[in-house]
Amino acid sequence: MSDSYSGTISEFLAHLDPTIVKASYAPRATELASAIAEPLFYQYRQKKQDVNTDVFVDHIDLDSIQNALVDYDYGVKGITDQLHYFMESIPDYQEAQPYNKQSSAFNEAYGYIVMALIQMLETLPSSSNSDEAHESA
Repeated sequence: MSDSYSGTISEFLAHLDPTIVKASYAPRATELASAIAEPLFYQYRQKKQDVNTDVFVDHIDLDSIQNALVDYDYGVKGITDQLHYFMESIPDYQEAQPYNKQSSAFNEAYGYIVMALIQMLETLPSSSNSDEAHESA
C-alpha cells in the first residue's frame, strides 16, 4: 500500500471506492479522508514530498491526528477546520477533550469509520500499476 499522490486532494479522493464498505460507513469514511487530506497534503507539500497511502494510514489514528495534524503549526488559518467539524459530528464528542482523549463511545464510532476508510484505501491502484501507466503515457 505505498501509492504516491502528488496531485490535488480531489484527485486522491476520487480514487477511493466507497462501494466496497458497508453503505452506512462509506460517506463517513469519505468525509474522514477529505478532512485529513487537506492538512496532510499541505504538510507534505511544504516538505516537498508526495503523500502515499502508508503516510495517510499512519495519520488516521487519534494520536496522530491530535499530534501531527491538529497541533502542527501550519501558519494557514482554517486548514484543519474540516477535520474539527468532522470530529465534532461523531457521537459522544467532548469538546473539552483532545481527540485522543475522547470517550469509549466516540472511539468505537471512530474505529468503525477508520476501518471503512482503510478498506477504501486498500482499493487504490498499486504504485507498480501507476508507474506502468506513467511510463506508457
